[in-house]
Amino acid sequence: MLTPTQQRSPVDPDARETPSTPSDPAIRERLRSTIVRDLPHEDRLFLVLWYAEGLSAEEIAELTHQPIERVFDRHDRLVSHLRERAHAA
Repeated sequence: MLTPTQQRSPVDPDARETPSTPSDPAIRERLRSTIVRDLPHEDRLFLVLWYAEGLSAEEIAELTHQPIERVFDRHDRLVSHLRERAHAA
């Protein structure tokens, strides 16, 4: 079972407490909202569908009329981008 700091979140799906991760929840939330706010609308929508709405990659592919490989590629790209932004902040 994952601890609260290991649970997936819409902004940083692999968020884990590390020495460089702020321990104050308010600071972490502000950091997350700033990073997500700066994403293009389509990327924010994609993250909402995947994490907040809990749609599967197959469901997103069907909804957006995209090949499943493209959905997985987009997810991987966004997660990498968010990790980079979070570590740079």
